[in-house]
Parts: sequence; structure tokens; C-alpha cells
Amino acid sequence: MMREENRVNGAYLVSSDEFRKIYRFLSRSMERDSRDAQMALLTLEGAAEEAYDDFRASEMLDSAVIRSLRRGDVAAKLDNRQYMVILMDTDKENGKIATDRIRRNWRAEFGAGGYDVTYDIGDIRTVV
Repeated sequence: MMREENRVNGAYLVSSDEFRKIYRFLSRSMERDSRDAQMALLTLEGAAEEAYDDFRASEMLDSAVIRSLRRGDVAAKLDNRQYMVILMDTDKENGKIATDRIRRNWRAEFGAGGYDVTYDIGDIRTVV
């Protein structure tokens, strides 16, 4: 009844409202727990002359985020240019490794073409 029917590898993709609820739950539970978690905002920077390139760059970011993260990580697409992710059981150094892996996988699929993926990352306990 509650079990996931299709076990998909990669990040658990949720809506931005669901992400907010998961974040609040984790923040509460981590007040009494010693687990680490990082939250990162990934942003697709740059622009192309054609809308198709924007669409393609965004689609490739979708794929890179999901494929690059673990099943226990959570991701939400905020808009066509931004993703928010929670990296469970991860310190800041390993969080940077994970976000760099997303960027590397995105570049391997899309190339650069006037775009880049930037990120901000911080401990989930200190992120507002």
C-alpha cells in the first residue's frame, strides 16, 4: 500500500510543495539526530539564441539531477532553470562532490553552448 511500485534509481523527484514538506520533516527530525544532510540550489545559467536550446539544456539538467544522485536523495524542479536537492547523510565536502557530478554529467550530455550549471550548498540545519 505504501511501498513504491516502480523502484527507480536516482533521486526521488517531488513537486516543490512536497519538497518543502520533506525539508520541514527532516529539519525537525535532525534536531535530535546526528545525521548530516546538505541542501543545494542548482541553477542553469546563460541563454541561447533559440528557445529550443533553453528547452534542451533544461531537459538535460532534469536527467543529470536524477541520474547523478542516490535513491535516498530528494530533488524538486522549481522552474525551467532551477532545482533544489537534499543530499542525505552527506557533509559539505561530499555534497560538493555530488553537485559537481551533476554538473559533469550535464556537460557530458549537453555540452556547454553558452550555458553553465552553478550551485549554492549548505547544511540543511542552517538553510532558511
